[in-house]
Amino acid sequence: MNILNSIRKNVSGILTEAIEIIWDRKRRYTDEDVIERAGLVVETAIKNATLAMRTHVDIDTVGGLKPLKGALALREKYKDVMTMQLVAFPQEGIIKDPGCDKLVDEAMQMGCDIVGGMPGTDNRIQLLTIKEPGNPLYVYLLKRRPVQNGPSLSDRNINRSK
Repeated sequence: MNILNSIRKNVSGILTEAIEIIWDRKRRYTDEDVIERAGLVVETAIKNATLAMRTHVDIDTVGGLKPLKGALALREKYKDVMTMQLVAFPQEGIIKDPGCDKLVDEAMQMGCDIVGGMPGTDNRIQLLTIKEPGNPLYVYLLKRRPVQNGPSLSDRNINRSK
């Protein structure tokens, strides 16, 4: 969801300042703000004949569950025209953001369809957040890692679902 017109400029041009700018904006989210911004995305997609969308919803202790509440409201509003899958995405990382694991659990209970993650930092923790067997896991694999001893993330997930 576009927030570029509502944040200050990154004067230093460095990542840490950019992250602080985003966090500042996330702290000021309102339900109405999220619904308005995300609604523009959904309406544009519908106008372009999109019938299904999988979207990642930031779940973290900075913005809380406000982005999810907006996404759930939009999914309900447009349910007759578009199928929306919601991914509970721990944007700040489950390990780096204490309390995020509980928010991801709550997001799944509220209606998210999929648990998202970044296995480079959170792989084992991601599996622990999926309390209900059968809940899908959507992960980003950003770089190739050397083969490690023991079962892979996918092996653990497959074994867990049996």
